[in-house]
Amino acid sequence: MGIVTIVEVNFVGDTTIYSLKVANIREELHESIVHNHPLSGGCVERGANDAMNIRVVIPYLVEFLHDETGARVLQIYKAVDLVCIWPALIISFAYLREQFTAWESALP
Repeated sequence: MGIVTIVEVNFVGDTTIYSLKVANIREELHESIVHNHPLSGGCVERGANDAMNIRVVIPYLVEFLHDETGARVLQIYKAVDLVCIWPALIISFAYLREQFTAWESALP
């Protein structure tokens, strides 16, 4: 599951949600959430949901880690995704293993 997680975050993620083309937009959205100020033109214009401000735990965690370590915000988001996806895959596999064979459980 570790290898699947690394492949998903580093290869699939780099072409989609971690794309360098939209790095500035992601940083703007992060700052908007953490400092609770609306973006001019709204969030939809930047590809985000208008109700994005309801999910604040991860942005505040990322901001805390950024303040403590000095690492870039976008790198911390990627690390948080890596840490969260890995156990999620293991838990999903364990759940599916109760009903299916190991091979079938590993397919999703």
